[in-house]
Amino acid sequence: MFATLRRHQKWLWAGIIAVVIPSFVIFFTPQIGSQGGGGSSDNFGTIDGRRISRADYVQAYHEAQLRYRLQTGHWPDQDTAGRQMGFDLDREARTRVLMLQMLRKNGIHASDAAVARWIANVFRSERGGAMRMDLFKQFVASLGEKGITEGDLESFARHEVGIQELIALYGLNGKLVTPRAAEASFKFEHQQFETDALLFPASNYLAKVNITTNALSQFYTNRQAQYRIPARVQVSYVKFPLTNFFAEADQLMSKQTNLNLYIDKVYQERGADYFVDTNGVVMKEDAAKDKIKEQLRRQFALQAARKAAGTFAVDLFKLTPQKAENLNELAATNHYPVETTEPFSEYEGPRDLKVLDSFSKTAFALSESEPLALPVVGEDGVYIMALKKKIPSEVPSLDSIKARVTDDYRRYQALMEAQQAGTLFDQTLTNNMARGQTFTAVCEQAKMKPVEVPKFSLSTRSMPDLPEGLEMNSLKELASRMTDGQASRFYPTREGGFILYLRNRLPVDAAEMKEDLPAYLETMRRNSQFQAFSDWLSRQVKLARLAGPETPKTQSAPE
Repeated sequence: MFATLRRHQKWLWAGIIAVVIPSFVIFFTPQIGSQGGGGSSDNFGTIDGRRISRADYVQAYHEAQLRYRLQTGHWPDQDTAGRQMGFDLDREARTRVLMLQMLRKNGIHASDAAVARWIANVFRSERGGAMRMDLFKQFVASLGEKGITEGDLESFARHEVGIQELIALYGLNGKLVTPRAAEASFKFEHQQFETDALLFPASNYLAKVNITTNALSQFYTNRQAQYRIPARVQVSYVKFPLTNFFAEADQLMSKQTNLNLYIDKVYQERGADYFVDTNGVVMKEDAAKDKIKEQLRRQFALQAARKAAGTFAVDLFKLTPQKAENLNELAATNHYPVETTEPFSEYEGPRDLKVLDSFSKTAFALSESEPLALPVVGEDGVYIMALKKKIPSEVPSLDSIKARVTDDYRRYQALMEAQQAGTLFDQTLTNNMARGQTFTAVCEQAKMKPVEVPKFSLSTRSMPDLPEGLEMNSLKELASRMTDGQASRFYPTREGGFILYLRNRLPVDAAEMKEDLPAYLETMRRNSQFQAFSDWLSRQVKLARLAGPETPKTQSAPE
């Protein structure tokens, strides 16, 4: 029986897709229970040798998801940047389990009033400071796709308030920042630097680069990994575009007797300021309501497209044996056009389609034994794909990418020339200034003209007028270690490099410091307190021997 289910599971799922509307809620989290390592599905790691229960892990897993979503605006599994930065949801969930245990151990339980204030603060209006109920409702409505309920959100909020108490309790030492220490730190961060920079851009040396066949070949050989083409896949697909279902969507909408009332309600709940045009200008009420109506139209069209794609998928997965050619044959029978993508990598995706990351993930999961995929929703329609071919990673020949390699070689050699020139002038400048010459005089003798850098301090967050070739963080790093009248050593950059000259440090404005110092002191204490708490939590993780299911610790006997 199980073999039969496995054999037909895809068309069974396709049938579900065909009849279930888009508001279908997934009541489980796919990642939970599939931790890998060949262990039990209830193996969620250990704390001090004791297994983490399913209930505790699921709760912590959902809360880790919510925390990430509220901090970044994305779900963890939909944020490539988070993965590249090393975010591990499974690890965060186990750490969250430990923190929730700490809340119980310390008897911390947030009041309903504190929870309400926390929620109101998270979903407050940036302008008026009042809670935006429309934003809150939108957020709650988005939780279903992750199997998270409004009750889970309330528990998360209660625990977040409790964690703030934990931070206050175990980060107490961090609050011991004196006003005198804060004043010294404020002066250090807010004093402005008046500087000049001597630039050595690589672009000035491009014309001087001499390219030989042997040099180019050696350059290519040494950097073959840089030119390696990643594994790619090519798929054929049938698309169910939303535009084909707008007529059906209009019919469905015409049957909604309270449609205008619903649109009015959405407009009132979100507020007039919510609706802006492409230039960021608040739209007039009629235009905003037209926008709401168009969004509803697209939702109805997507519902119809998913249903049509699901029906097609049912028929497709009933064909045996399963092979990629079945897509073309069934599409021809139904008079659907079949398109083929250009080969694409997993992280870039097809450039000619308006699809989401799920399209690439689905395509790369296809194989010769399972060449067909269930419907995938894109930005402008629903897709059903079949594997065309997989292309392994390869290093192209020099002849096939000679123009690119030549350009890279020219820019690299120009960069080396620029940095060599900067290093040589650094020596000249250092020697001559040691003999008593000024920075300006040495530059004039070498017929080099420094550029004036806009004033900045260590607290500066952006420099729109920064001359090309300079990096703000590098300027801060150099200037903070220099004295008035001093020149830095040559500082290499991706564009060449520069030498910085510090003319003067400007004292902090007394009136500005008097006004801003109290808030600065509070922020400094809060940051120091959080750092102290983070250090404490890191120690607790080590003491608790927190471990994942892949490498569980030897279980100790229960006390």
